[in-house]
Amino acid sequence: MKAVSDVDKARLLLQRQASVNTASGDKNTALIIACYCYGSGKVVKELLAHGADVGAVNHMDANAIMAAAESGDVEVLRMLLDHQGDPNSTARITESNCRISALMIAAQLGHLDCAKLLLDRGADMFARALRRCKSPLTAFFLMAEINGSRAPQRVGPPWP
Repeated sequence: MKAVSDVDKARLLLQRQASVNTASGDKNTALIIACYCYGSGKVVKELLAHGADVGAVNHMDANAIMAAAESGDVEVLRMLLDHQGDPNSTARITESNCRISALMIAAQLGHLDCAKLLLDRGADMFARALRRCKSPLTAFFLMAEINGSRAPQRVGPPWP
């Protein structure tokens, strides 16, 4: 998306008093949209500097943290977490009431740098998706199996 990566256009609009938290019909803000696009760090930084709401959610309850975890952009994710983003953010799956966390998304998509950052910032590694009983660890093993890579051997429970 060329428009998302063009920080000069975003800066101009913001300097002209564009509302940084205005949402689209499906409740996506500029920040959420930018975070879905890998490499949009400059635009995200500009939006945050102008007061973009890290906790704003769209029609699926997804926020910028969820979007960054999905895109795999660890630098954008770090910026959001530094601006009080919630490492335990969740969103609905499709139109159901099932929920998935940012950590589950990062693990399932193989964005291990994002998953590690979320864990370092306090994401709950034992959280489970409602009705599916899938944890971030289960998502990681599932992705490893799908990709044909070898998942780490489990030598015991993940608790002391």
